[in-house]
Amino acid sequence: MIARLLGTGFVLLVLGACSANAPVPEDRFYELSPAMPARSSEVYLTGGLSIARIGSDALRGGRAILYRDALRPLELGRFHYEFWAEKPPQMIQLALLDTLRQSGIADRVQADGRRSQFRYELDMKVRRFEALVDAGRTRADVELEAVLSMAGSEGPIWTKIYRQQIDARPGDMHALADAMQQGLEQIFEQLIGDLKAAGANAD
Repeated sequence: MIARLLGTGFVLLVLGACSANAPVPEDRFYELSPAMPARSSEVYLTGGLSIARIGSDALRGGRAILYRDALRPLELGRFHYEFWAEKPPQMIQLALLDTLRQSGIADRVQADGRRSQFRYELDMKVRRFEALVDAGRTRADVELEAVLSMAGSEGPIWTKIYRQQIDARPGDMHALADAMQQGLEQIFEQLIGDLKAAGANAD
């Protein structure tokens, strides 16, 4: 009996040593850098555009990369060892600022500008920013809510929801990040079109 216990203890000791020597998975980080739009030949929003701090819920406000199984649509999971370089609301706001400044559709674009000094204010919220996994298929699922307001008006000019789903190679996190980036590019393109229309109708 003692020999058997000693033998069992030795096996556990060896297994413990092997697991201790196993390589620890390395954290990996992903950033977004959407392509910049062509510059507009006309300024549509005069008087300045302020981009308020982008909001989100607690999970989408963290750096973990999230996923949702289509068979369990109410449950969100986190990929282990895979993170965004910055929190998604911050990454999206920086990308949006660069995009709108490059677009040239507003004479001024600033983050969190004082509303009294800007004619227009854009508020946005991240509603979805995760991988959607469905029977071996993976898609980037990006959904943003935008509210455009103008100084002096009683309510918003409009409230719109933008959503894009882009296919990504299953199991490839870099491909997922690239698909997320493509989704943002397409949403920004639609948003710019709507901002142009708002500015054209305001004058």
